[in-house]
Amino acid sequence: MNRVKTFLETHQRSLLVLAALILTIVFTLSGTQLYLKAQLMLGNDVIISMTLDNQEFSIQNGQVANVTMETSVITNPFCSAKCVATFEDVSEDRLIDQRTFEIRPGKPYSQTYHMTPDSSGEGQILYRISMECQGIKRALCQTNMNLEMRSALITLDHTLNSDERTAQETLRMKLINIHNTNSIITSSLPSMQALADSLGATAEKELSTIYETEIMLERVKPLIEEADAQWSRQDYTNLAETVIRLDRTLSTATILSANETLHELAEAHNAVAALMQKSYENLEAISKLSLLEDNRSNGATSTYLEMVEIFYKGNDPVKKKYILESLSGELDSLREKADKILLNETVRVLVETDISKSALCTVRGICLSHPTGYARAVQDSLNIDSACSDLELFLAVHTGISTSISGEITNEGYPSNSSFWDKIELIANNIFLDASKSYGEDIPNSPMGSLIKSFLPDGELADVQLDGYNLTPALTRELINRQPTSCGAADQTIPPPPNTTLIDIPDTPQKQEVKLPDQNPTCCIHGSCAACCEDCSGAPFPIIFLHGHAFNKDTSAEYSLDAFNSIQSSLENDGYLDAGMISVSNPSGWARADIPITVKASYYFDAFEEQGEYVVVHTKSESINTYATRLKDIVDTVKERSDEDKVIIIAHSMGGLVARRYDQLWPGNIDKIIMVGTPNHGVSGGVSELCPLIGSPMECDDMKEGSIFLNKLNSATTEASKIVIYGAGCDMEGSDGDGVVTVESAVLSGAQNIEISGKCTTLEKLHTSMLHVDKYPDVYRQIIISLGDVS
Repeated sequence: MNRVKTFLETHQRSLLVLAALILTIVFTLSGTQLYLKAQLMLGNDVIISMTLDNQEFSIQNGQVANVTMETSVITNPFCSAKCVATFEDVSEDRLIDQRTFEIRPGKPYSQTYHMTPDSSGEGQILYRISMECQGIKRALCQTNMNLEMRSALITLDHTLNSDERTAQETLRMKLINIHNTNSIITSSLPSMQALADSLGATAEKELSTIYETEIMLERVKPLIEEADAQWSRQDYTNLAETVIRLDRTLSTATILSANETLHELAEAHNAVAALMQKSYENLEAISKLSLLEDNRSNGATSTYLEMVEIFYKGNDPVKKKYILESLSGELDSLREKADKILLNETVRVLVETDISKSALCTVRGICLSHPTGYARAVQDSLNIDSACSDLELFLAVHTGISTSISGEITNEGYPSNSSFWDKIELIANNIFLDASKSYGEDIPNSPMGSLIKSFLPDGELADVQLDGYNLTPALTRELINRQPTSCGAADQTIPPPPNTTLIDIPDTPQKQEVKLPDQNPTCCIHGSCAACCEDCSGAPFPIIFLHGHAFNKDTSAEYSLDAFNSIQSSLENDGYLDAGMISVSNPSGWARADIPITVKASYYFDAFEEQGEYVVVHTKSESINTYATRLKDIVDTVKERSDEDKVIIIAHSMGGLVARRYDQLWPGNIDKIIMVGTPNHGVSGGVSELCPLIGSPMECDDMKEGSIFLNKLNSATTEASKIVIYGAGCDMEGSDGDGVVTVESAVLSGAQNIEISGKCTTLEKLHTSMLHVDKYPDVYRQIIISLGDVS
């Protein structure tokens, strides 16, 4: 006991100092806790900031692109956050990397990700880096442990490398050849079938080939369709395998050989038919020799009958053609000789008939028409049948005269001595010579003219005269005695020709210009792939989430970006792509992705270019007019990157006023404004009084009920359609509202006004909790309905 007392007395001063220090620490910690809790109530929770060194890449297949993400935490020195960083391939809906780490103020976390296309062809791959963080609650760190989310969309455009371009050209030529081969075979089959049917038993082998080819074409049809699809989506690896299978299956040798054989058989058939027709015509001509009692026509008939027998015997037209060509040649030779004989005989009959007609006209005055010698020489064709027919008609005239000529001679009492009739013969001869001279005038010196002249009577006129007699009967008898020799009658029967129907032989199909399916860059979203759109414009328009008034002007602008986390996440599940935060300082293209986009944006960020780089600053103490001007940069950037002419804005609280003011200043760029808890007619009462104490005074002045800004904003209508979702159920100094905005202030004339019933608590107002889908799902449903995605 004495020792303790002695120790206390000895160290009394030190112990007093230590006690004072402990009390100071206790009071300090208690004050710090109170301070941190107050800061938490004002919104100074753990804030996460994420930046990327690049969001847009363009590489060749096989190359690697690297993107570096840096995450930092904004909070008091005693706090830290637990984060999960996710790197995903949005195009294939594939998780690539996921890491969990703890981060403290002043010690940013950095991670580099590698991207390389694992597919051939050209197109765009979408990647996304997402960050989910929440503060870690400790004695000196007050946090509500809300999940903070950041994400950024990365576009990777990839093109073919040199090896792929070479392979592409090789496969293009092979696929064109496959299409050509398939086209030629397909278009040949109908004509081949027709030829085979016409040829009958001759083409049994070819018919079998046609049937086998039809089966082959059915087998390769799906392969060709798959090859076209692979070409279209630039799947060169699988296309190469399909082309090999097609080369093995799509055989042309057999079918083309069969087609060639069918053409050869059909051509031989037609040649045989032509030979038979020609031989029949030759026989017809040669048979005219029988009129001249020429027995060569009998030999021609025997040859022709032999040809007919061969024609009906056997099925092979090629062999028939070979044999019949020889026999037909014999008839050709006989026809050539017969034509010369018949021509001479025809000319003889015609000339003698024409001269005899002239003589009859002179002697008896019976003048029958006939051509001149010149007309005969230039006549297109001379036919023995026609000549003989004309002669027979003339001889019939002679026969008619002969019935009365004997009586006429008796009546004339001519002398019976030979001297008289000798003179009659000379006078008749002179008449023929005169007719011949007249007939032979102007006959050209052509082969036909010379032949005609060779048959004209020739000689000198006799000097003879008989007076005192009517010489007509005597000269008539002399003319009848000199009449041309009759052609006679053919007694040969010509066998009819065989029925030789010609086969129509179609032209062999030629290679056609083949147009392969369009080959467009491929863009995929969540595993669903299609051609990248060249013009992706058209509804649904991209959505911009626009936060409201910052409750505390001293909190980071980053904090405002978390307002729509819940709604944006839900929209992702309903087919909208979360593209993270939009930044005018780091644009990347979305235009090739045909999917509606949602982005977070903040009018608290301002950016300017300095020495070729963008500098981003946080400014939260400006007027709503200034924020509307900043919104213009945001809207212009989203329109450009999405290739759309309009956007949709979903705004909370003051964000709705910023959007409406923008629409007043730059109309035509917003399709619709969906406002949640927006004070369209301003704030009043306690909310208005508290606002400038912790928030930006300029914002608060503009939002104050009856302000100049609100009077201007509500004095004119704007172009965009407006949907107002407002909260009710919280008592606000006797008025109904959401704890911040009264119903009366929220409801907007000309807009679609939708009321959401809820409640307020001491620590949470309906004004902010309406943005949480799990707490107020009706708000999200009304947003979906307003977007037009459900009825």
